[in-house]
Amino acid sequence: MPPFEHRKYTAKKIRTAGNILKNKEKYSQNEILEAFDVLVNFRALHYAPLNTFQATLRDRLKKVSSKAIVAQRIKRLPTILDKLQRYPEMQLDRMQDIGGIRAIVDTMDELNKIRNIYLSAKRFPHSLIANKDYISQPKPSGYRGYHLVYKYHNERLGMQEYEGLRIELQMRTRLQHIWATAVETFDAFLGEKFKSSQGDNLFLDFFKYVSSAFAIIEKQPVLVEHAHLQEETIKDIVRKYIKDLAILDKIKAFSRITDIIPPDRKFKTGYSILILDTQDKTVLFRPYSSTQTREALDSYYREETRSLKEPSRQVVLVKTDSIKKLKKAYPNYFADLVAFRNRLEKLL
Repeated sequence: MPPFEHRKYTAKKIRTAGNILKNKEKYSQNEILEAFDVLVNFRALHYAPLNTFQATLRDRLKKVSSKAIVAQRIKRLPTILDKLQRYPEMQLDRMQDIGGIRAIVDTMDELNKIRNIYLSAKRFPHSLIANKDYISQPKPSGYRGYHLVYKYHNERLGMQEYEGLRIELQMRTRLQHIWATAVETFDAFLGEKFKSSQGDNLFLDFFKYVSSAFAIIEKQPVLVEHAHLQEETIKDIVRKYIKDLAILDKIKAFSRITDIIPPDRKFKTGYSILILDTQDKTVLFRPYSSTQTREALDSYYREETRSLKEPSRQVVLVKTDSIKKLKKAYPNYFADLVAFRNRLEKLL
């Protein structure tokens, strides 16, 4: 078993740390630093259960699609801190999406099949604690997809310290994924928080209408606020936003990033660190083999600590075995909006 992090703190200590980090003005610098150390340890615990979930997901996807993409990630520290502060009632030890794994399939039919496999599974040891359908009821931002949240359970020796950790399984079609990664890319380059429904209202409305336009393509419900509109009206509004906000020009500008990675490069399955710098317009890539897990985690921590002081740098630690799959799973880190642009051009 790879050298995953060991639990250092109780649930009570983790919850206290979360409360300190969302009310930092009330605490000393030493208390804040200690709380940050607790958060880092607690977050790192999620790598072990994520590995288990990834293996199960890949196995189950074989029954659905040979082209499906699987990606796993740990929530970025700035995102965790932001979420704690935006939701005062949020408790760190119960945050459901610190450990996330994603399945991306081609069609709604495939998406429903893999979801049903999980919901009908009789011998799955982990407890389903949330079943969120953001397709029949999209988020106000326009986000669509299925989310299943599980409590991890494993009685094997040495795995008990991960008991009860929450893992979120996200399921999307490629079209839903194209929309979501476009939002994240615009977030990064415009310095906004569109993903959290914050920022310039014109861009927020643009992504809402695009979401409804994409939903129509997949024969799924549009946003409630668009339900009274005809299909062609929604498309006309999208076209107007594309022109007024110079969307295609912005996509072109975002894509002028130095890509130092050969598109067909493959490597041994392990972790990779991606660093997107929206100021320097660069993306850096560092692969680590499966025997270098500790080195990957240590390097990730150092880079992410730096990114807390430099907002233009976004760091993510992912698990994959080829650049091609990496780009498909995380196009926002490569400013790769080709698929999104092509969809918009069809609307034009």
